Amino acid sequence: MNFGEFPPLGKRMYSSDKACQKFLKYISLTLLKRTIKRIKASQFYTLMVDESTDVGKVPHMIVYAGFIEEFQPKTYFLGLVELDGSSSNDLYQSLTCFLKTLHLTMGNVTSFGSDGATSMIGRVNGLATKLKTNQSFYDINSLCGT
Repeated sequence: MNFGEFPPLGKRMYSSDKACQKFLKYISLTLLKRTIKRIKASQFYTLMVDESTDVGKVPHMIVYAGFIEEFQPKTYFLGLVELDGSSSNDLYQSLTCFLKTLHLTMGNVTSFGSDGATSMIGRVNGLATKLKTNQSFYDINSLCGT
């Protein structure tokens, strides 16, 4: 079978769901590495985050990065981070640790976007406030979408 051709319907190419999981894992890692390389080539990037709770009542934070590539704005999914809690401290620790594992520096973040929840943009103790206080940013703005 040539690359790009699909087996006829009814034939099973792989009989193990574990093989499929491995393929998806390696494809995801490859795409993430390419995305990180593109972000680093752009020099500056933006962060967009939102928190959610799954059906098991486990809080997560979804993280996107935006950057300019060949004079065009790009937005890419970076990951879904499991949170230990939903306080701004939990969000800050999880986000900075996640970005550190991706080898992305916080000093290159130019802006921050969120849904406007208090834990995200609270003036005293929100995630955006913690990012401004604890990192050396070029410029950081909290953007709210509805």
